[in-house]
Amino acid sequence: MHVCITIIIIVIIIVVVVSITTTIIIIIIIIIITIIIMITVTFIIIIIITIIIIIVNDNINVHSYKPIDKYIYTHQYRKCTQNTRARMSTLA
Repeated sequence: MHVCITIIIIVIIIVVVVSITTTIIIIIIIIIITIIIMITVTFIIIIIITIIIIIVNDNINVHSYKPIDKYIYTHQYRKCTQNTRARMSTLA
């Protein structure tokens, strides 16, 4: 009778310990999974924000720099043609 009671107590203790450890392990796994998910989500958000910033910057560059570049190129082209005309007139 005494041995039976001690075996039952030992089994109850083992079951309690195993259940506690499994719940702790499950909680740790859930925490790790949530941390991984949060990290990946923040990375995805950062990547999306950088892509949006790059696209917006490209649009800003297209709108702000292109006419200036065009003006510079046409100005240089005019200067070049004027120089060639002057050379041609001096040769002729």
